[in-house]
Amino acid sequence: MIVLVGLMLIVFTALGAIIIAKKNKMRAYILLGIAIIHFIFTLYILKTSYLNLDALSKLILTTLSILFLGISFHGITYFTICQNHNSNKIVTISLVIFITFATLMIMAQDLINMWIFLETASLACTPLIYFNKTKASIEATWKYLFLCSIGIVLALIGMLFISYAASVSGINHISLDFNTILSNDKNFNPIWLRISFVFMFIGFATKTGLFPLHSWKADAYGVEPGIFGGLMAGGVTSLSWLALIRLIQIMNAAGESTLVHHVLIFFGIISILYASIATFNQFDIKRILAYSSIEHMGIIALGFGVGGVGVFGAFFHIFNNALLKGAIFMVVGNIRRAYGQKTTEFINGAMSKIPLSGTIFFISFLAIVGTPPFGSFVSMFSILQGVIAYSITIAFLFILGLILIFIGMGKTILGASRGKPQQIETDYKDTLGLYLSPLIFSCIILGVGIIMPDILQSLIMDSAHLLEVKP
Repeated sequence: MIVLVGLMLIVFTALGAIIIAKKNKMRAYILLGIAIIHFIFTLYILKTSYLNLDALSKLILTTLSILFLGISFHGITYFTICQNHNSNKIVTISLVIFITFATLMIMAQDLINMWIFLETASLACTPLIYFNKTKASIEATWKYLFLCSIGIVLALIGMLFISYAASVSGINHISLDFNTILSNDKNFNPIWLRISFVFMFIGFATKTGLFPLHSWKADAYGVEPGIFGGLMAGGVTSLSWLALIRLIQIMNAAGESTLVHHVLIFFGIISILYASIATFNQFDIKRILAYSSIEHMGIIALGFGVGGVGVFGAFFHIFNNALLKGAIFMVVGNIRRAYGQKTTEFINGAMSKIPLSGTIFFISFLAIVGTPPFGSFVSMFSILQGVIAYSITIAFLFILGLILIFIGMGKTILGASRGKPQQIETDYKDTLGLYLSPLIFSCIILGVGIIMPDILQSLIMDSAHLLEVKP
């Protein structure tokens, strides 16, 4: 309790300092300080039994902490050089609020608090989309708010149905604490429990961007700065999957795993196929990353849906996807500033014009499509093994989607990164502060693909055990 009180005092102090600070650089350093403290807190959690967090919470907390630290470091140069004319007060406040409530959501031990903290963290991202204050960013912000609001309501209705499923079965005074639900939900009314699953799945899935709940992604990722796109594509989606996994735990414990598997496989496959087709003739390098994100959400859903080794792959892919999206979104931001544009009509030869960011961009693409020996290859191959064991037909559709997205993304990204660059003059120069974070993220994904650290493997294996269907 003392540790939590101390952390909350640090958060309030940081918010006050951001409000008082007059320069972007000072606010950026305060944000980095929060990120460092959060990372130290995460290491402490990993090494102790403090708060009694399970492996799943620790895995998501570790993923989020690494991502937030890298983005905050990137923000030092971004806010002081690239955006020195645009005040960062609102977005830095939003980022502090996001990481605070995201952490509280990860630590939550009941559905209500998890819902409150997740929705608060998600809404805190709204100013990040609006940051550039263009007509397109206003439209994307309203679309994000609209779909988030629908998700909030549907998830709440789903939780009410869980309570009703308990009451109609004669269980009085049921709490929405996870342990209480897991120990009692075999006695819940199965019809109302299934209805609650549908509402909560749709509500939480709006933030993952699974098809057809994806429509906000292309607009939001297309208009917001790359640094924020990386946080949303890697951070918000990871939190959303935590909520969905808790829901899967509840359904598995109630003996309703068949329904869960069918829903996840269906949404996973249609998300992969939709995203793979949508990447064709897409020339906006930021929007194509949105479709890549939809695809990877489908891959994760498919892994959880088929079970077996696919579950291990899905958990590992959450980690890989978060850092890879952080890396590629940040370097895409660098490329856009170097060219002053974000479409391949103007962007080509990035590896020649800005060698460091351009090379990281190309390497990140290889990792995202699952090229060995990156960690993403290991996670996607594990999922493929699970899919093949489940159904050859589903495996064929999965492989087809992977081939199509490789072609669709490759056409755009290879065109942007290779060749002779056009003579477009801008003030942008690659600096250490702008390429170091994405470089480190790419190296981490490469490293875990070659040799997975024992602590990461243990967290993933223990998380997978939480989804085992008990007889």
